[in-house]
Amino acid sequence: MNKEILLDTNILLYIYDGIDIFNEIINVLDYKPLFVIHKASLNELNTMLNGKSTKMRNKARVALEYLSRFKQLWIEKDDFMTYPPDDAILLTCKKYDYILLTNDEELKQKAKRLGVRVASINEKGKIIRLVFTI
Repeated sequence: MNKEILLDTNILLYIYDGIDIFNEIINVLDYKPLFVIHKASLNELNTMLNGKSTKMRNKARVALEYLSRFKQLWIEKDDFMTYPPDDAILLTCKKYDYILLTNDEELKQKAKRLGVRVASINEKGKIIRLVFTI
């Protein structure tokens, strides 16, 4: 079983709230996974930098700074970039058998239908549910 975890954009926004996403996951699991960030998520964060909401601009800025600081912990994937971001993320997870870390309920349901393994976190950054589909 692969031990790579693809982080959805909404998970990266928790970094603004002081949650060290990578270390929280490493502390919960019995291994140090390879983290994957999809280019679609990076694009979404960069788009948020120019958004109208000051809070969202700040969240995106903090997330991008965190990713830059911990570049050695993650790789970037850019598969399926012609698809909408959620579809690109799901198809990439399916292709490489990644675990998807997201709190997006709609995305979790789509992932489940595709047979993608899903994990989610609580507001304190703790993994609260890990679903391994058969």
